[in-house]
This record gives sequence, structure tokens and C-alpha cells, in this order.
Amino acid sequence: MKMKALVVHAVRAPKPGYEFDEFEKRTGIVRNGAMVWKDAVYGIEEVEVPQVGDDDVLIKVAACGVCGSDGHVHEKDKDGYINFAWLTRFPLIPGHEFCGEIVEKGKNVETFQVGDYVTAEEMQYCGHCEECRTYHFNQCSNLLEPGSTIPGGMAEYIKVNKKFVWSINDIVEAYGVDDGLELGALVEPTGIAYNGTIIKSGGIHPGTYGAVYGAGAIGLGCIALMRQAGMAKIFAFEVNEERQRMAKEFGADFVFNPVVLSKQDLTSREVIMEHTNGWGCDLQIEAAGKPDILYPQMSLSVAAGGSIVNIAHSPKNDAAPVNVAQMIWRNGRVTGSNGHAGDAIFKNVIGLIAAKRFDYRKLITGRYALDDAEQAIIDTQKASGGKNLIKMR
Repeated sequence: MKMKALVVHAVRAPKPGYEFDEFEKRTGIVRNGAMVWKDAVYGIEEVEVPQVGDDDVLIKVAACGVCGSDGHVHEKDKDGYINFAWLTRFPLIPGHEFCGEIVEKGKNVETFQVGDYVTAEEMQYCGHCEECRTYHFNQCSNLLEPGSTIPGGMAEYIKVNKKFVWSINDIVEAYGVDDGLELGALVEPTGIAYNGTIIKSGGIHPGTYGAVYGAGAIGLGCIALMRQAGMAKIFAFEVNEERQRMAKEFGADFVFNPVVLSKQDLTSREVIMEHTNGWGCDLQIEAAGKPDILYPQMSLSVAAGGSIVNIAHSPKNDAAPVNVAQMIWRNGRVTGSNGHAGDAIFKNVIGLIAAKRFDYRKLITGRYALDDAEQAIIDTQKASGGKNLIKMR
């Protein structure tokens, strides 16, 4: 049986000096796509519906979100190489933020039934490497990811191992089928925000101060979580006017345009210190992918015992200067946050959305048919608005 899918083809042309490790040689997966793949071409194709194994479910996709990383794969440098320094294997079907209905399951699948509404984790870890055995699932040495190394959700159907599948029946029950099957596609990006804001930060104490740099879909999720966790003052720094408005709507108390601040000879540090009586921020989230620009100011505005959490991937793998003396003096810490596996993140995010503590439907600002999937990616690259969804129903 055939299905429609957005398929991306690229030329494998390693840049001089790039050496493949054993994992790359064995799997064909490249750890740094920006160093190997060029001249990516997108098109809607008829491909085979995936064959379900004993431990798999086949999901009829209802919606798939477009991530900023999908945009980076679409971007090209002057030589035609993709602007995505992460795990990749071509040809690929993009999309890792998806949900839908189970239409077939393998003989070993007992937890889920045909007809269940589900989503799935992107970080598909092996469970047996040293990283997994020490519970660092997001750092798995054999990591597979829908949309970058295995077929993703910008298709009519997707096959997923039962281990990574989560029911969203509670969300559908709370919001109805139409809205529920849009919100289900937001579980994954909200999980990314949850991991950085709640887990990797060490937790939020109500009454503390937070800042989010970059109010895209992930940054907006961080702001909403900060508000729900009881932060007393939340700062957002964003250059796009629509996203500034959304940051306010999602719970930011202070929203600043860094470009305007610069023209006024002001910095993010100065406005943070002014509005916190010199205390600084207990938690700062880098969700803009501009560490080289942001870290000098972030490290100077950290509160005593405060944290800086880096969620965004910088397409260029930029080095980030940090004022080490200030971080030592303030007893601050910098930590990375990758993925969303473990720590009951998907379970908690699904529960949070279903409980209607916050209306995450506000995050969706664009809807596209599968035939227009590449346009959805192009529009996402414009970095305006919230989440673009590709709808299959």
C-alpha cells in the first residue's frame, strides 16, 4: 500500500577533513549533517506504508508540527550544505512533532489498542549503551530520531516502536477530536521546554525570577511553564513583533526587543537588574540559538545560585563567551538541555495539557495541508508567530 509523504533527498559530499566514526560507518547516520549533506531537494512522493513489526504500532498521522530544526535542514550555506549540525540520514521524511490514531499494531503490543489516539517521543534511545544504562537517555550513543535519521511524521502514516508511544486520549477527551489532535502534536515541543525549564533547571521555586531569550514555540512553552510554576517576574527577549505579543499572552511580565534596547544603549542585563532590584534572574533559558551574543549578558545577570539552561541548538555550533568570574562569584551554573526522554516528561506534559491549566491552542498560528509541507517549513524559517502545523485530517 502506498502513502503520500514529504521526502527530502540530499547529496552525500563530506567536507575536507570530516572523518566518519564507527557508528556513522555502520548506520549511514551522520553526526554533523552540516559537514556532509548538500543540495537538499524536497518533494511530495508516493512511498510504501511502513510494515509493522511485532513491537510496533502504525499511526495514521493527524497533525505534524514544524520545528525550527526542520527549517535548518532546509537552509543552505553558500556551498549548498544544509545548516543543521546534528544527526541526519538521507533520504528522509521530516517531522518529529506528530500525533494520530493507531490503525494497526504488532502482536506484542498490549498497552495500546487500534483506535487509540497517541503521540510519540522523538528521542528513540537504544536502552543498552552506557549512556542509557546510566539514565542519560537523551544522550544515547545509538539514538534514532524520526524526521532526521528515520522516517518522520510529515506523511500519512508512521511506524513507531511501542516503547516510545504515549496515549493522548485524555487530551482528546478534554478538547474534542479536532482540537485534541492538534494539541497532541504540541506534546513533543512542550516536552523540550519542560525538560529545560523544570528538569534541567533543578526545579522552579515559586516567587523567583526567570528570563527567556527567544519567544519561538519552545521559548513560549518555557514562559507558560514558568508562569504555571509560580515565578514572580518573567522577562522575555524577542525581536519579532508577533512573538512579543504572544510572549505577553503566555505569561511574560516584561517583554523587550533586543534591537530596540541596543539603540537605546541598554542591555538585557541592565533591564533585568533594574526590575529585580539588582538580584538578577534565578533561571535564564537560551531558546534563541544565539549563544555567542547572549551569554555575555546572561552570565552577568544571573542571580545568586541561579541557572542558565541552553535549549536551542546553534546552527553554527557557535562558541559562547561566559564571564566565569561572575558565575563563580554568584554560585551560578550553566547546563545544556537536549531532548525530552525520561523523567516522566511526556506523561506530565500530556497531563498538563489535558488539565487545561493553560490553553496551548494559542501556540498554533499556521495550518497547512501535506501538499504544502515545504511551504510550512519555509514559513517557519521566517521566525514569526508560534507553531505551524501540517494537517492530514
